[in-house]
Amino acid sequence: MSTKRKNLDSASSPSLRRSKRLAALSVDQSSDGRDDDELNVPSGGDNEDMSTSISHADNDSDGENDGDNDGQSESDDESDGESDGESESEGAIKLPNLSNFVSRPVIEERSVAIGKLKKITCIPDLLKDLGLNPICTYRGKANWTLVREFFVGIDPFNIDKEKRVLVSKVRGHIIKVTPDRLAQYKNIKRPLETEKQYPYLPGVEIPSVHDIWNTLCHGSWPADDNPIILLNGLKKDFVLLHHIFWWNVKPKSPRRELNANQAMLLHAVYNGFKPDIASIWWDTIYEAWSNNHPKASLPLGHLLTGFVHKGRKIPDLMQDKFGKEVTVIGRGTIGKSEGQSKLHRKAKNPATLEGIQDLLESILENQYEFNAMLKNVQRVVCPPSPYSDE
Repeated sequence: MSTKRKNLDSASSPSLRRSKRLAALSVDQSSDGRDDDELNVPSGGDNEDMSTSISHADNDSDGENDGDNDGQSESDDESDGESDGESESEGAIKLPNLSNFVSRPVIEERSVAIGKLKKITCIPDLLKDLGLNPICTYRGKANWTLVREFFVGIDPFNIDKEKRVLVSKVRGHIIKVTPDRLAQYKNIKRPLETEKQYPYLPGVEIPSVHDIWNTLCHGSWPADDNPIILLNGLKKDFVLLHHIFWWNVKPKSPRRELNANQAMLLHAVYNGFKPDIASIWWDTIYEAWSNNHPKASLPLGHLLTGFVHKGRKIPDLMQDKFGKEVTVIGRGTIGKSEGQSKLHRKAKNPATLEGIQDLLESILENQYEFNAMLKNVQRVVCPPSPYSDE
């Protein structure tokens, strides 16, 4: 009995407990698998500073987050804010539910058939002038499992939203994500201070809603002064530009309506303002990570797969799930949007002149077909009489 008590006393001695703590700290502070240029990351001890700059309940990200979730109903989109609005102490860091990332869908970018589109639209030349061709070419398949692990591994204490810096750990490797690194990976030059750029620089005159409408949309300004910019109401050039940007830059399934930020970006790019794509990418990644909705999509599957792999020996595992071959944005995309325009107009307001004209055309076509069929039946059933004058 005395021997057991002696062993317990020695096991709980202060010196032994202190040595165990030091051993644990040395293991935690090891930097196995880190790249040399990735060790200078924000320390996790600056909790007072980081608590003010990080608030995962705030999904604005420079006012560009419209709360959409790809492939989900509008009711799911409206519930995003409600699911993120848990009551917490003011200034506390809200950690995401990591288990949600395992089942969340991954959105993949789409390539653009630029060569086939040059004959029908000026958008390919515009993208070339702005140096945005690299966002239109993607090869291979996205590793969905790797993308989900990237979001799970993001360290909430190593995020600087103002400087746009976040750090993730994927399969033993430290991944530091900044707009400069994203731009370097995709070989995209970020706009200089002397260039026209979007978001607009301070002092630049912001276009009015009237100017945006006249540039983007068919038809005249609505009589009720309530402009709703619909996808099927866009001109051909902007239909293509919308699909490119909202699959490859801020991925969301193109909706019927465009919000103010979407319309303003299309207007700016069309007028030669170079968008800061890398910053928009970073904001998109941060918004997806901070969104706790269980059905919210994880964007940029191809970009993140390649960015995580670049310069690092990260293996693809047998159990990894890869995406499928995605469709190409081309002439068919524009034709589909234009073809759906009539259906959308009739469903929204069948009493419009365009809707009535479509109905009349369909009735006339059916009438012509019916008359032709009736003549054939008449020839078979009622052959001409031999005693007729004909």
